[in-house]
Amino acid sequence: MANALSVNMTAAPRPNLLDWVFLWSFQRRLRIALKSRGAAVAAALVREASARRTMLVEENRGRIVDRASESHLWLCAAVTAAYHVLRSHPTTRDVALSVVREAFLSSGAKGVGKAMRLLPKLVRDPFRFTINVSKKKQSAYYGRTFERFVVQDDNNAYRMTVSKCFYHRFLIDNGAAELGPTFCEKDLDWAAAIDPVTHGFSFSRPTTLLTTGEPCRFEFRRTRPTCSPGIDPSRPGGPGR
Repeated sequence: MANALSVNMTAAPRPNLLDWVFLWSFQRRLRIALKSRGAAVAAALVREASARRTMLVEENRGRIVDRASESHLWLCAAVTAAYHVLRSHPTTRDVALSVVREAFLSSGAKGVGKAMRLLPKLVRDPFRFTINVSKKKQSAYYGRTFERFVVQDDNNAYRMTVSKCFYHRFLIDNGAAELGPTFCEKDLDWAAAIDPVTHGFSFSRPTTLLTTGEPCRFEFRRTRPTCSPGIDPSRPGGPGR
């Protein structure tokens, strides 16, 4: 039976607003990256990639199971299409991976990193605040095409494992597995801005499906105790609220 999370399979898939902005930025930076390498046909290649993206979205509609997966589909299709088009062109074949990686990683990176660096000045408990945001994003943004389970969730650490990933399956099935590490590297937009001394916690991700083939392990660990022992920072009025 259909539920509130069901999607209209007859309507055209569409990304959410934030991903739409990201995709616009990706297209722009793709063109810039191509021009910086002297690709005289940069505009034509970007147009061809856009057309190929639409085809990939239609060919992979069966992967849509909820609203979140529509965005994942558009994101994967855009990056994969750009890579395939550049790989097929003699003037960009050898730089296809580096160009797509550059465009993807530079899109939206500065804002996220800046926000993360400011976090210790904005909230009392950056660790708990970050975990709360992560939990909300797991269901609201990633949806049902990601399978995850929590290994530890207390005031000392938050450890989560992802055993199924939309990006992982899409890239492999569409002949672009080599793009996998780039998708994982995107997490460094925020993770690289974490300073254990000022934030009070550390982050590590020793394995990922897209790089090592093992489930993704996200591990947040406190590096210093909370200001007021005995106070649960997850409760209203506690740190991070």
